[in-house]
Amino acid sequence: MLIRSVATSFLTYRGKILILKRSTKVGTYQGAWAGVSGYIEEGEQPLDTALKEVEEETGLKIGKEALLRVGEPLPTYDKDRDVLWLVHPFLFKAPTDKIRLDWEHETYAWIKPKEIKQYNTVPRLRDTLERVKPSPIKLSTRLQRYLKEVENDLTHGSSWLAARAAEILVKASDSFKGGDVEDYISFLKFYAKKLADARPSMLAIENAVAYLLGRVMEGYSKSLDVDALKEVLRSEAKKWLQAKDEAFKRCVEHAAKIFEGASKVLTHSFSNTVLEALKKASSRVKLEVYVSESRPLYEGRAMAKELAKSRCKVTLVTDASLGYFAKEVDLAVTGADTIAADGSVINKMGTYLLALAAKRASLPFYVAAETLKIGNRTLFSKPSLEERSPSQVYRGLKSLKVKNIYFDITPPDLITKIICEHGSIDPQKAYDYAVEALKSSYFP
Repeated sequence: MLIRSVATSFLTYRGKILILKRSTKVGTYQGAWAGVSGYIEEGEQPLDTALKEVEEETGLKIGKEALLRVGEPLPTYDKDRDVLWLVHPFLFKAPTDKIRLDWEHETYAWIKPKEIKQYNTVPRLRDTLERVKPSPIKLSTRLQRYLKEVENDLTHGSSWLAARAAEILVKASDSFKGGDVEDYISFLKFYAKKLADARPSMLAIENAVAYLLGRVMEGYSKSLDVDALKEVLRSEAKKWLQAKDEAFKRCVEHAAKIFEGASKVLTHSFSNTVLEALKKASSRVKLEVYVSESRPLYEGRAMAKELAKSRCKVTLVTDASLGYFAKEVDLAVTGADTIAADGSVINKMGTYLLALAAKRASLPFYVAAETLKIGNRTLFSKPSLEERSPSQVYRGLKSLKVKNIYFDITPPDLITKIICEHGSIDPQKAYDYAVEALKSSYFP
């Protein structure tokens, strides 16, 4: 799969936007309507590319002062060409509606934004426009409450929240009333984007939403009506949830095997996968588990309490003592909130320190997580680390600055193996899984 970054600019003049019909001389999408577009060369800033292309393709020399809005990059996969286009959208104010075309286009039109759906365009031009022309969609109190539920949930992991996001997307779909297919698709994409953005460090949520949206868009391409598209989403969400549960069970089975040759284990934070694997293994072998508290919200305490109900001998330790206990155990293991395409792992703050301590002690460090958690987005962008309320760490002097970054990144060279539903894989294998998953996804 080839990844290409492009800048796509829309010029606006007196309430209309400019679109251009690509000529037969260009290499891709001949005859399709587009914005002003051009490849972003290595070392070039997207805005500089946009301004350069506007001058070349329209004859209008404008500067940064004409910039009205910059949109979030839109990933668009073209399976016919096996290319992932990373589109950087811009909106500029045009000084006039008189332009001069170059060889790349055969004609142009100034249209109202809502008229774009009437044209045969390059892939996802309408979505690109929506990145710089805010949607008028307003959400009900109920749908806003669902978003807040996901955003503020500090109890569950990314796998659980991905499942919850799938259920919420179905609820949002079912709530849509009184519009045509175009309205429904716009609404669903808008809400899916809100869900995907709710927890930027937990990309399993976006993976789930992008996969389900992909199935709906396949139905949309076949001209299904609103009711049929709603049923597609219900059916696909049900199948996805079943597949997710089965992947979790297989992941637990594989993870339990790594404890069979160990008697002492060190873990950090709370992972359902690690918890169930330890419980399963403890029914066959004697295990002693050291669990760090995982401050500031002490997920490790909850993990230790659950393990204490099983046959494991459990010891709760402080985060600061991870280095000490790494010398006393046979292996270290954690779950993951996100696995990046390069094999690095995003997990609760302190995971990186555990991995470093394990490396220093020549200790195997495993990560147990389903491939659902491999963030497709990390193929083309850096993962984001959520920052939470400083009050979770300290309440006192207002003049004292407190940072509460909730997740850290553990690089792949510190990870012995990733244990997933397919067994034990090298961290670098995450790239292949990310590429395959991306091909069936539709990023909102």
